[in-house]
Amino acid sequence: MADQGVASLGNFSTQILLARHLNQATYGIFALLYGIIIFANTLHAGLVTYPLAVRGAAADEEGLRTLAGESLYSTLLLSLPLVALLVVAAKVMGQIRTAPWAIACLVLWQLQEVPRRALMAHLRHRAAVTGDVVSYLGQVGLLWVLASRNQLAIDSAFGAIAVTSAAAAALQLVQVRVRFSLCRRAAGLIRHAWEVGCWAFLANVANGCAYQIFPWGLALYQGPAAAAVFQAITNPLGASRPVMTALGNLVVPDVARARAAQGRNAAWSASLKHAAGGALLIMPYFCLLFLWPSFWLKILYGSHSNYISYRAPLRVLVVGFVLLYITNFLGAVFYGLEQSLTVFKSQLAAAVAAIAIGVPLIIWFGVSGAAIAFTVCCLVQFLAFLAPLRKERPSGYLGVQTLPR
Repeated sequence: MADQGVASLGNFSTQILLARHLNQATYGIFALLYGIIIFANTLHAGLVTYPLAVRGAAADEEGLRTLAGESLYSTLLLSLPLVALLVVAAKVMGQIRTAPWAIACLVLWQLQEVPRRALMAHLRHRAAVTGDVVSYLGQVGLLWVLASRNQLAIDSAFGAIAVTSAAAAALQLVQVRVRFSLCRRAAGLIRHAWEVGCWAFLANVANGCAYQIFPWGLALYQGPAAAAVFQAITNPLGASRPVMTALGNLVVPDVARARAAQGRNAAWSASLKHAAGGALLIMPYFCLLFLWPSFWLKILYGSHSNYISYRAPLRVLVVGFVLLYITNFLGAVFYGLEQSLTVFKSQLAAAVAAIAIGVPLIIWFGVSGAAIAFTVCCLVQFLAFLAPLRKERPSGYLGVQTLPR
């Protein structure tokens, strides 16, 4: 929780700083390009860091060092199509001059994520904290300095993230003691990663596409300022990210380890305590945000901000994030059980709903329509999990006893 709290606090503070100091159109462009980087990071997670987390959890220290080195090679290979995607997005937004800074941010962020996830695979979260302080809190410090000097812009924002990611990557590579060797089996590495993480990769593609429909749909139909509003009212919910992400970081390796040692029932039992603990932390905050949305928006953006008037869409998003917490937990359990196909099916259902429902609602109702569509997509994803959950649930799970005939 402390480690993920550092990461989420850094990302959260970055968004608030930029929303307060950039005009709406400029912040909207940053949010769109930043969203593409986050989307690229989820693809990297499916093909690189998810296999590293699952196989690294069962490996010894020497094996983890080798896996981390191979994952770095895979990261560089995967970065080629992801960089192309980012360049296309920058071109569409008329920000091609920003592309080099955004590319540096993308590649260095993903390179840092490899040793970070390697540390987490062996539950060395305390060791990971130091590098994450350098990366995530370091970028906030740089951005604050730039803002105080009136030098904060899209290019400098991406540059700050790139510099701090590089520094953190260097530190965490030393902590893991990554084993580098001449990589003569690039094709084999890609094939191996695809065998383990193909469905996780496709699930992240579906999930990323579903989420990107909302800010990009708003930008294309109503302009970048509308995308800025959607990002701004989503930012308060970003405070829940430490719990959500830490839940996944704990559940995936814990379930994988319990399944290997004691079987599937033990794996499900191991996951439940994490879900309950996370809910105790996150649900009170969601309640406060739902009851007094204007109060929180004033704290974040100031009493004269245009974002304060969007309290109704924020309430709708709170409901969506409650559902998102549940689906994130279920997805992490199925990932730990190496049933990423199940997660892919649920994410695909959400992506279809985003297209079928999200686009019309965005056109008709703007930001409010995007918030409603996001919540509906989270509900669809939850419903898609119910059938495999009934099939997989062991006796006694969630309080349900299965009696012998």
